[in-house]
Amino acid sequence: MIGSGFVGQVAHINSLQNQKDVELVALSELRQKLGQKVCQKYNIKKFYKNFEEMINENQLDLIIAIVRRYHTAEVAYKVLSKGINLFTEKPMAPSYEQANKLLNLSKKKKLNYIIGNMRRFDEGIQFVKNILKNKNKLKKQFGELINFKSYCYAGYDYCNIDGDIRTDEPPPIKTSWPKYPSWIENKKLGLEFEKFLNYFSHDINLIRYFFGNKFFAISYHFSILSILIISHV
Repeated sequence: MIGSGFVGQVAHINSLQNQKDVELVALSELRQKLGQKVCQKYNIKKFYKNFEEMINENQLDLIIAIVRRYHTAEVAYKVLSKGINLFTEKPMAPSYEQANKLLNLSKKKKLNYIIGNMRRFDEGIQFVKNILKNKNKLKKQFGELINFKSYCYAGYDYCNIDGDIRTDEPPPIKTSWPKYPSWIENKKLGLEFEKFLNYFSHDINLIRYFFGNKFFAISYHFSILSILIISHV
């Protein structure tokens, strides 16, 4: 496990502890006091302040890296380079260039590289997916599907979730990889883009989940065309 902040604790470490066929053998956390307390709480035997030291010293089947969004791609690249299967939160990277670099590396190394798009597993999403699977029945009842709209009602996800360990240590902020795509001009826009990507990556992922890559590619090109037309006007 790399990272033991709020999401790392309540969403991932806590869940892993309930899996009988999973052994959580080591934790890496830059905030030493926090990492050691989390290890003590969840009975994780090995603690590392440096995740590169952790992956060099242990034979690991899988790394779960739950770090700040602008750290994810940089950490992922180093883990994949070591030939270790990887799970990260979404989005996988802040730009297409970084994401493509990670994808190509995981293919080259023949690794399982999973991004946590958890909305796919919501009951409502599964209900719609099952309806869309039966295309003949869908067409007979409703006709040809010609349009799909996706909305994002972002709210507070963490009601009734508590119990995470906190310390007075400041969160790490340094990164050697760009935090935003090259076309973003300033920090304020960068922060807005980061928020947008975090929320709407679910919508983009669900379009692919419902309709496949071919439909997504067509929709994507139409969207780009619309943006270009609007910009020109």
